[in-house]
Amino acid sequence: MKTSEDPIAKRFKRETAEHQLTILREDGLYRHLRMANPQYGGVYSFDVLTWPNGLLIRGDGPNFVFSSHPTADLFEMFRGSSRHGINPGYWREKVRAGQVKAWSEERFRAWLTAKVATDGPSNPGLADAVNEQILENGYHSLEYEDGARTAVAWFDHDDYDLEFPAKWERDFDDWSWEYLWACHAIVRGIAEYDRVRAEQPVTGQAASWDDPAALDASAYRYLADGIGATMADPNEWDGDDAEEAILLRYVKHLADGRARVLAACDAAERQSTRWENPLPVPEWVATVRTAAALAGSEGAR
Repeated sequence: MKTSEDPIAKRFKRETAEHQLTILREDGLYRHLRMANPQYGGVYSFDVLTWPNGLLIRGDGPNFVFSSHPTADLFEMFRGSSRHGINPGYWREKVRAGQVKAWSEERFRAWLTAKVATDGPSNPGLADAVNEQILENGYHSLEYEDGARTAVAWFDHDDYDLEFPAKWERDFDDWSWEYLWACHAIVRGIAEYDRVRAEQPVTGQAASWDDPAALDASAYRYLADGIGATMADPNEWDGDDAEEAILLRYVKHLADGRARVLAACDAAERQSTRWENPLPVPEWVATVRTAAALAGSEGAR
């Protein structure tokens, strides 16, 4: 039987064609990604948040929580099991919140059509009666299970006994559109994240001062981004000016970069403590502050 994955894949591609990635937070395994169309804001937008052993997707429709042990980074789990597309069967084992399955009108219609094909030869007029009273009757909506059950219960054709099957005999549930949409969204979000990170690789080694401070990847990015923002064109430093002028620009550049980095630390601390129940201050803040302090003491010599 044809699954509902194909139409959902097409729908997801259409609804998110112009989405762009924004990395709102990245602190080790603590990430917050947002995919949205800049023109339409929240329409079909979604967020992906991760923490050790967990992942949440939320947005304009699907909301699901995944958890896996001992897998710490669920990005790795989704990457490794989606080489040939989404993997809803395997991923459902990791779902902790969200409706994975839902009533499928398509499955019910397929079952009833097959039943008529089997019982029709010995029950003249059965096919016409089923079409008239159930399949083509707008009074009972087959979009919902209650409507299908009512249509079957009211069906009347000679002495033919049509019964709605028990759950263990025939399950009409299929993957919910929300679950499949969420699966596509997670794969797309991770792919965009990987693409951005590949285009902006983390470079450089730990800073080295008299008292060296080893910067992790997240801290280094904050330092590099803050300093880089003040340097419009590094090549201009090598002009024909006197050495003293070049050195003065270099010192000013370091000071400006350090100020920007410390401002980013202050903003992160304010963001964490602005709630009634404060959140932990990101781990990178302490590392960056230490690095900036060391840079300041070294520059003052």
